[in-house]
Amino acid sequence: MRPDKIRGPFRRFHEAVHALDISQELFGQAIVTLEGTGSVRIEGHRGILSYEDDQILVAAKDCVIRFCGRGLRLALMDRDDIRIVGTIASVEYVRGDRK
Repeated sequence: MRPDKIRGPFRRFHEAVHALDISQELFGQAIVTLEGTGSVRIEGHRGILSYEDDQILVAAKDCVIRFCGRGLRLALMDRDDIRIVGTIASVEYVRGDRK
């Protein structure tokens, strides 16, 4: 989309991305930030697919992200972010058809 056609708050975001020369491929991708083994933040998720205390599956744009561990629970979930706390043993990106 041409920058002169972008309106509202997204215009500033678009300008910042281009000023920082951030790849267009990152748009819509989930960003996973591990904070030690006790917390993880997922930005840009597409919802929870499965929730158990030893495994949580999170939908992303082109994959499912599997978090395994012990005592896993959602500390925060809103439209943009999820925070999972507990003992995180592994993170796996599962690619393929999610239908």
